[in-house]
Amino acid sequence: MARCPPICASRSDGTEIREGELVGALHLWNEHVPRYPGNGPTLAWAKEMRRRMLRSLSLLADFVECDPVWAPVRAFCGDSTLSSRIGGLQMQRLARRHGFEPVQPPITLSRHLQTIADSLIVWGPDAGVQSGGAVAPALFARP
Repeated sequence: MARCPPICASRSDGTEIREGELVGALHLWNEHVPRYPGNGPTLAWAKEMRRRMLRSLSLLADFVECDPVWAPVRAFCGDSTLSSRIGGLQMQRLARRHGFEPVQPPITLSRHLQTIADSLIVWGPDAGVQSGGAVAPALFARP
């Protein structure tokens, strides 16, 4: 669990998430992400990635519903440095398709520096040129 980043968010269902509220923090476990084939990601890779992600989210939902420690947590958030050759709008569409509601955090110097550092770690020194930027964090409420 973490404290909500310095943003307030309203979900389409009316749920309000306020700054400082407890939220669950989602992270990719790199060792569980399937490896790309030699020529890059394929449709089969994407299907396997989607299957694993949906399974993980389902297991998380079951766990959170059964453990009273998680009762005050009404939302989960994730900050992704993943981008797409087709751009951020496609990544946001993909996030929405899986139940996430993208939220744009305020642009601050520290946020900008964090995005650059994350891009360098994930994509290497040419990240800004090749990736076209990062996707905004996704925030969604528990059903």
